[in-house]
Amino acid sequence: MPTTTPTAPGGLLDITLPQPLWRDALDAFSGMRGGRGSMPILDCILLQCHPGDVAPSLLRNDLERQIRVHLPDGTASDGAAGEIAIDAKKFDALIKAYPPHAEVRLRDGGHGRLTLTASIDGRAAGRFSLGTLPGASYPLLSAPGRAGGLVEEPDDSDGRPLTTLRLPGSRLAAALAQTAFAMANNDVRYYLNGLLLEWSGTTLHCAATDGHRLAAISLAATIDGADGQAILPGATVATLQRLATTAGADDVTLDLAHGRCACAVGGIEMISKLIDGKYPDWRRVIPAGHFAIDWQINREDLARALARARILSHEKFHGVALEVTADDPATLRVSATNAEQDQAEETLPLPAPSPPIRAGFNIDYILGVLAACPGDTIAWSLKDGVSGSKLTPAAPAPDDGADNPEWVLMPMNM
Repeated sequence: MPTTTPTAPGGLLDITLPQPLWRDALDAFSGMRGGRGSMPILDCILLQCHPGDVAPSLLRNDLERQIRVHLPDGTASDGAAGEIAIDAKKFDALIKAYPPHAEVRLRDGGHGRLTLTASIDGRAAGRFSLGTLPGASYPLLSAPGRAGGLVEEPDDSDGRPLTTLRLPGSRLAAALAQTAFAMANNDVRYYLNGLLLEWSGTTLHCAATDGHRLAAISLAATIDGADGQAILPGATVATLQRLATTAGADDVTLDLAHGRCACAVGGIEMISKLIDGKYPDWRRVIPAGHFAIDWQINREDLARALARARILSHEKFHGVALEVTADDPATLRVSATNAEQDQAEETLPLPAPSPPIRAGFNIDYILGVLAACPGDTIAWSLKDGVSGSKLTPAAPAPDDGADNPEWVLMPMNM
C-alpha cells in the first residue's frame, strides 16, 4: 500500500530557479498518468523541502511509477520547509510559457495557495496565485532497495532477498532501445505489455515480444543476488532508458524486490511496480539449426524501399512481400498492394545469389528492427517463407564488451 509523509514543520516553501531548470525537472514527468477522476491529488506534483534540506524536490506518482527530481542545492530560501501539491498541467504550462532567461519563484502563501512570480532581466513579469492540496495527503511508493540512497526495506515475506543489477548506463540504454519496441501494447496477455529482465551469473537478458516479433539481447552486468527475472512496464522502460542515457559511461544501479524496482541517476529517482506474471520462454521462439537463405542487405537502402512501398500497402495490415526468383537470384524484390489494387514494387541488389523464396512480413515490424539495428548492414536468415526468420547485425560489435541483439519476425500471408 502507498505511504504518506507527514507535513514537515518549519518555514513555508520558497524556491527560486531559472526557467530551464524548472522545465527540465518537469520534463522528467512526461507520460505520467493523472488520477483520471478517482484520485484528484494524482493530477498534482508534490513540492517538498524537509527541515535542514538545502535541495527541495518535485515528485509525481501514478500509483504504478513514481519519479522524484531533486532541485539544485541552495534553491530554497533559508528555513524553508514543507510540502504542498500543485496541479501538474497548470504548473507545467506556466513554467513553459516563460522564456529561458526568466527566473521563476514559487512561494507557499499559506491557506492552500501557492504564489508563482517571475522576473525577466530583473523586471517583474507576472504573478499567479494557484490553489494547492495538502502534501500530507499525497500517496508515495516506498523503494525496494538502496539505489541512489533510497530507503532500504526488509526482504520479501517469502524470504527472497533484494537483487541489485549494475552496468554502464550507455550499454543499458542501447539494450533497451534495441528491444523495447517489440513490446505489446494493450494486449490481453498483460505480461507481454512489458519488457523482461532475466539475470543469471554475470549475464543480464532483455527480451520483448508481442507474439508476432521478438527482440532479445544479452549483456554483461554485475549481479548481486540470486538468479531471477522481472517484467518492467512499458512506461518504466521509457523512464529507465532516459536515466541510463543520462548516466552515459557511468554505472546504473537497479534494485529489484517486493514486486518493485528502483533506480536513481543524476538527481532523479524512479520507483516502479513490476508486472506480476509468467513471461513465455522467449528462447524457444528464436529459430535455430540450418537456414536455407542468408541475406546481407544494406540497412538504409532496405528501410527507404520499405517506406516507399508502405505508401501503397494495405492501410490496416501494411504487409510486404519479399521475393527472390530463380531467374534473378541476385535481386530482392519488395512489393505491396492494397484493397484498391494499387501496387508498389522495389528492387534491391543482393551481394550473393539467393535460393528462390517468397515471404510476407509486416512493414512496420521490419522498419522497427532496421531502426534498432547498429551498423550499415543487416543479416536476415530464413528457413522458408512460412517459418520465423532471424535478423542480426551483419557485423559483430566492435569491442568484446559490446552486445549483439537478435530479432525474430514471424511471416504473414501475402
